[in-house]
Amino acid sequence: MHSPFRVRVAPTPENRSNRDQIVQQATAPVDIGFLAPERHVGKITAQEDGFERLAQFGQPFVRRVLELPADFADRRTACYERLGLPMQAGEFVKNLRAELADALRALDHGIPHNPGVRLDPRRRHPIIVTPLEAQPEPPGLTAIKAELGRRWPMTGLLDVLKEADLRIDFTQAFATAAAREATDRYEVRRRLLLCLYGLGTNAGLKRLAAGGHGYSYKELLHTRRRYIDGDALREATRRVVNATLAVRNPGIWGESTTACASDSKHFGAFDQNLMTEGHARYGGRGVMIYWHVERGSICIHSRLRRCSS
Repeated sequence: MHSPFRVRVAPTPENRSNRDQIVQQATAPVDIGFLAPERHVGKITAQEDGFERLAQFGQPFVRRVLELPADFADRRTACYERLGLPMQAGEFVKNLRAELADALRALDHGIPHNPGVRLDPRRRHPIIVTPLEAQPEPPGLTAIKAELGRRWPMTGLLDVLKEADLRIDFTQAFATAAAREATDRYEVRRRLLLCLYGLGTNAGLKRLAAGGHGYSYKELLHTRRRYIDGDALREATRRVVNATLAVRNPGIWGESTTACASDSKHFGAFDQNLMTEGHARYGGRGVMIYWHVERGSICIHSRLRRCSS
């Protein structure tokens, strides 16, 4: 079992600028109090009902767990045996170090004889791994692509966005920030679709204003400033996701609705972008995009972050 906890470091004479700020949020085993090493960094408190509130200077990080079963002291040995963990923290650390040393030793002996890996000390990242060969495309995916091309040939993203709004009416989630709405709702709906398309594809409102839809750049900019905000976008995304989960076939996609955050991807961006920063690992300047994807299925949400976040 694991339990999330938050750690707060109280101000010390050496660091008076630290105002009880959250500095770490992690997941720890339930009986972390018996295995956690000592910390000598200051006065630490663990903010959760299941952990003791205070740990003095030089004492273990979290001294004991309050939500253990009443008979845990009698069944402690059996619980540790079931988890495959030693009773003593020193033995646990010793076994862990031995496991890491064996893994590093195997890596050191295996790299010279591995044709898929080579070392180049002239590079910033000296380990070079040969890319894996592309797997054959599943036959079901080929059939799906062929059917989509037959049923909706040459369909643009703006047509897909319009069709989704006709079915779900997600543009109702966008309300004006002004005291009243003088523009006809049908006109607002068309402007919202154009603005969302321009923002989502990074085409921009000025390029869309050059189209033959009859709306100028100032009209689209007015709609963008008066109607589109973070809360409205999240509500519209929620409506689209719920409608997608409601109509899909459980026999193909399953009943699971568990969402997990995927790893981020680095995208290059212009220096004029206020979010652009240099990335220490990927190199170059750009931004990071995080996708929240339902397991084995659809993209739920995406988020733009700085490289240093």
